[in-house]
Amino acid sequence: MPHRTDIDRAKGLAILLVVFGHLMARGYPAGNAWYDQAKDIVYSFHMPFFMYLSGYVFALTGKHRIGVHAYPKYLRERAVRLLVPFVLFGLLIVVGKYLSHFFIYVDDPPRRLSQGIGELVIDTRRSPALSIWYVYVLFIYSALMPLLWRAGLRWSFALPAGLLLFAAPATDVLYLDRTANYFLFFAIGGAVAANSATIEPWFRRALPLWLGLFALTLFSEWTDLPAQARLLICGIAAIPALHGLVQSPLFARERVLLALGGSAFTIYLLNTIVIGLVKAGYLKLAPFHGGAATFALALFFVAGTIVPMLVGRLAERVPAVRRIIR
Repeated sequence: MPHRTDIDRAKGLAILLVVFGHLMARGYPAGNAWYDQAKDIVYSFHMPFFMYLSGYVFALTGKHRIGVHAYPKYLRERAVRLLVPFVLFGLLIVVGKYLSHFFIYVDDPPRRLSQGIGELVIDTRRSPALSIWYVYVLFIYSALMPLLWRAGLRWSFALPAGLLLFAAPATDVLYLDRTANYFLFFAIGGAVAANSATIEPWFRRALPLWLGLFALTLFSEWTDLPAQARLLICGIAAIPALHGLVQSPLFARERVLLALGGSAFTIYLLNTIVIGLVKAGYLKLAPFHGGAATFALALFFVAGTIVPMLVGRLAERVPAVRRIIR
């Protein structure tokens, strides 16, 4: 696959939104109600856009066309790339939160270690490591899509299938609820990649329209629409708006998002750990309300973005670690 800088920039934009959403596990510091509302808006579209990009890259690289004989090797590679990091970092977060909460402030620590480990796969809505659910769900899509493709499922049929899954009730065991909710966006990514020559020029040509429609959907924050409906509307509207935006001349020489996109996976795995440690240290030294808390949120955001990138650079020297977090 030829290198696509627009995809890197889109991933960079998406990972910034992810980090922003992870600054507080729940609630907001006194005098900073703006964060709670901004986070709610971000959550209405950022993971649909991230999953769209994943489906786009998956289709562009042709992984859905993997043959029967190549599938076992492919599945092992996907497990090493996605499932192993999910398990390792999931356990690291659970054990780390459990042990740390005896000494420092921790967001959502498990009451018992066994409970926290169980919640990684069973009661996942309460999982202390819920922030890395995307890695597991992406593994499920990566594992199943080549099989479904051989069974006759094409991207055009995956779209209505994704819509049905989105509307269907699902348990949170093994993240089945999120697997059902986000397949539609993964399928949209695959469909756009498969028809990029036809579809993507319209992302750019009608960019003002897409941006306007997307902005309009964000006002659903102040309506009575259910969160699930907002996820569908805002998530779909974000796709042509944000993908078209990073393809526009305005971003042709942009370098920050490009660098962030290259480290998106590392940032995704490490940002909550870094934010948690910085937050614990900050709370021992300074107040967490009003203007001080606003400064703290900015500090958490910068640390949660930059420190994982630095760790990723250091990991380049250790092949075993590099394979997991890069």
